[in-house]
Amino acid sequence: MPDLQWQALLSIVGFGQIIPVARIHQLAAFSLPEPRSCGLDAEQLRIGLEIPPGPHRLRGIAGSGKTLLLALKAARMHHSHPDWTVAFTFNNKSLYQAIRGHIQRFYHHITGLDPDWSRLRVLHAWGSKQQDGFYRTAAAAAGLQPRSVGWTERLTPEPAQQFALVCQEILDRGPAPEVFDAVLIDEGQDLPPAFYKLAYACLAEPKRLIWAYDEAQSLESFAVPSSEVLFGRTSDGQLKVDLTGVYPGGIHKSRVMRRCYRTPRGILMAGHALGMGLVRRGGPIQGFTTRHQWQDIGYEILEGGFESPGGKVVMTRPHGGSGHPLDSTDDCALLLQGLPDRSTELVWCANEIYRLVGVGVSPDDVLVVLLGEGPGLVSRDVLLRTLSWNLEAKGIAFHRADEKTNAGAFRKRGAVTLSGVRGPPPRVEPFVTHLPYFDVSAAAGKWGNLRASDDVATAWVPATGIGRLDSDMFVVRIQGDSMEPLIPDGCLGVFRRLRSGMTPGQIVLVVRSDEVGDAAVVVKKAVPSLAGYQLESLNPLYEPLPVREADRVIGTYVCSIPGTL
Repeated sequence: MPDLQWQALLSIVGFGQIIPVARIHQLAAFSLPEPRSCGLDAEQLRIGLEIPPGPHRLRGIAGSGKTLLLALKAARMHHSHPDWTVAFTFNNKSLYQAIRGHIQRFYHHITGLDPDWSRLRVLHAWGSKQQDGFYRTAAAAAGLQPRSVGWTERLTPEPAQQFALVCQEILDRGPAPEVFDAVLIDEGQDLPPAFYKLAYACLAEPKRLIWAYDEAQSLESFAVPSSEVLFGRTSDGQLKVDLTGVYPGGIHKSRVMRRCYRTPRGILMAGHALGMGLVRRGGPIQGFTTRHQWQDIGYEILEGGFESPGGKVVMTRPHGGSGHPLDSTDDCALLLQGLPDRSTELVWCANEIYRLVGVGVSPDDVLVVLLGEGPGLVSRDVLLRTLSWNLEAKGIAFHRADEKTNAGAFRKRGAVTLSGVRGPPPRVEPFVTHLPYFDVSAAAGKWGNLRASDDVATAWVPATGIGRLDSDMFVVRIQGDSMEPLIPDGCLGVFRRLRSGMTPGQIVLVVRSDEVGDAAVVVKKAVPSLAGYQLESLNPLYEPLPVREADRVIGTYVCSIPGTL
């Protein structure tokens, strides 16, 4: 059969186009050499239609189609065994909409009908009062009151440990009720072993637990956990779940998927290099250290090896390891745009989206992912709101996928999706990684304001990279240009509480009172004078200030953290 006819046949039996070619033409204006099907390929289709008679693992590179194959398996199970209760569970709430859509499309393709969602249940791993989840279902079946995130935060600040605790609580009560005939887990790399044990315990024999695990994608570790780590061993030392070999009928107990369909080859390679710090001067931050690990995610080693630390290794992704249609062109799908600051970046982003919409790109085909926080104390939410206003001014609808009210819908028709990156919350260790920020503006030129509540820290500011921290250190906002160029206007100033008197040449934080008793805060250099000390500016445009009897020196300057609100 000619290649084009074979691709057309796969497009029909492989459930149509997963990545619409027409949209790819539109989005990138790239010219593809020939029409290509973007449906499931033959290997994916075979794996997706298999119903294993026991535990089954899909592992491989992110974007290799594992979510789609789990959705296809769920639809196939529901059609072949409508009496089964099947659970499809995952870690990220934003996947609700997409997963239900995939299952519904596959099931409708098979039967022409919609699924019975009471039998085929799509559940977030934890759930909430507003939206049921796998854990909450298991807790209710075990006769336990489901725990909330707030309840677990009193026990541990670590999100992964919080979820593990509530899962283990059910297991510790005794045998969990076997409420499911099959459980499919997506995003398995972000779920703790206790959740796997709970899912396994909630299954009737033959324990059809099917999970997908992304290589190099875990929030905690690059290593794929072994069956022993996830499920443990029996009393006689045997693995509870053995993933070696095949089941009768030829279904492999574990599959490795190396071909990436979601991300063009060049972008994927750049992402791995940046994410792992592979070309960092001080060496990689994290990553794989063996040949077979790189091969498992689709790379080919061209030169060198991993036998000796610091050795040179040259590798590439063969073109056969990519299933993205853009990889059939010579055009670059990655655009890098350098901009001087966050404000300019947000304006440029809105203008670029406006341009894309103007040439026919649908707004719901555009996703904006905002990385990091803003300068100083500007939060990610403020930056996203600013971008929202820029888009709104241009008449472009937007959808904030990061807001709690939109947790179940990552995409909205006719609207640009705006989101941040949700990762583990930063660990705040007072006076180790963070310093207290006091809501007072210290004037470097003009008067600052001091209020009664200024002795209460309003935030904890990251302060790594400035040396060892201690409990005498704190942060305030500095306004004015009298101490430039050393201390920029609007920066965050780090100070250390002064336990004794001033010494000549110190830059100090001083609380001054005027004639009517109002207090203000200034930052100046302490310089000896005939009357004792005077407060001088580094900027020669400002006159020195005399130190008065009522003035209080509360800190000495350590350094500044650039940033403006």
